[in-house]
Amino acid sequence: MSNLKRFLPLITAAIILCSTAQARIGESRSSLESRLLKDRTAVKVPSRLQEKLLNDRSVPYRALYEYFPESAEQEVYYKLAENGQATTADLETTFPDGWMVHVVYINGQSVFEAYRRNGAGINRYEEEGILMVNMGGSHWQRVNPKDVQNTAIGCSLERTDGEVRAIRKGNYLIVYNTEFDEAVKKLQDEARAESEAEAQENAPDSLRGF
Repeated sequence: MSNLKRFLPLITAAIILCSTAQARIGESRSSLESRLLKDRTAVKVPSRLQEKLLNDRSVPYRALYEYFPESAEQEVYYKLAENGQATTADLETTFPDGWMVHVVYINGQSVFEAYRRNGAGINRYEEEGILMVNMGGSHWQRVNPKDVQNTAIGCSLERTDGEVRAIRKGNYLIVYNTEFDEAVKKLQDEARAESEAEAQENAPDSLRGF
């Protein structure tokens, strides 16, 4: 088999993903939605359903919501995995087959994107396609999650410019702005320190009488 034939599936998948399914870190909300929602290839998940989806036990980062900056705005989009028009009627099932894309915006720009593939896991070609559109003129490098400092979300991939990180968690691929991650980590650490101080202060009272 020639090298061209061997890599055709990857090239094809990347082209399809780049042109339809993807949000891009740093992109404006208006630009993102203009492309993603064009020709109804995807739809916004109604707000009444978003809370249910985002707080489902299968969402690996749901414990971090309380540490998202107050200025953060969240949106969830649904896209069919195959060609066709998506509709809100498809959302009668909690996680219908296709893509769920959770995007967090700060000041109108995307800083966090979580891609969930329902009905099938994210394959290597889809993962490569998502990472490709988020390279931003840089390159991706694999890192040891244990060596990454100051992260709340976790990291197994990082752009060489240090501005964007990514990690696979189950059937999710999460891509996010490094500064956003560090801001979440700071708020998380402050909350933990406050809780620890409160526990230490209240310990004598709880032990009184022993």
